[in-house]
Amino acid sequence: MIEDKRQIVTQVLGSYYQKGDEHLYHCPYCNHHKKKMSVNFANGYWKCWICDARGKNIYRIVRKFGTYQQRQKYLELQGRLDLNEFDNLFRELNSIEEKQHIDVPEEFISLCNKDLPIETTDAFR
Repeated sequence: MIEDKRQIVTQVLGSYYQKGDEHLYHCPYCNHHKKKMSVNFANGYWKCWICDARGKNIYRIVRKFGTYQQRQKYLELQGRLDLNEFDNLFRELNSIEEKQHIDVPEEFISLCNKDLPIETTDAFR
């Protein structure tokens, strides 16, 4: 899964070289000529050592600079939901209609009526 995420980020940012756990890319924020944006896929952090752009979620880079297909693929790898499919999740739940019944005391007077008794003036205010 980390390999797939790295592949998507590489498509977005271009080639990289690896130094330990860090993958170094060209920074799309400052366009520095050297590869100074460090991305750690193990913990999800990224930082540019030149312009100090940083974050704790690599998806922010994919969202800002990637294509729609790259964003959807990355979200799929993260296990997050696509909001386009959000309505389908609750479709069957919304189709079930439940009748609600509330028992109220006999002396209950709704304040939505047009003809309110004089005793309801304080409650209405």
